[in-house]
Amino acid sequence: DFINAEHLFKEITETDEIIEAYFESQKGINSEMDKIKVFRQLTGLSQRTYYRYKKRIANLPSKNNMANDK
Repeated sequence: DFINAEHLFKEITETDEIIEAYFESQKGINSEMDKIKVFRQLTGLSQRTYYRYKKRIANLPSKNNMANDK
């Protein structure tokens, strides 16, 4: 159980770091290629992974959508 818990913790932490890197790559940069370059420098991950996270984050419910649902 400890090994599974440790594995899950590492996965969650790693994902959070990748998401943080994604948001960091968005700050003050207009060019999509420059955003990808920053993301790759921060994470060492591929351009394809950048687009996976971009899509995943775009599909998250926004605060505005949640407020309208009430």
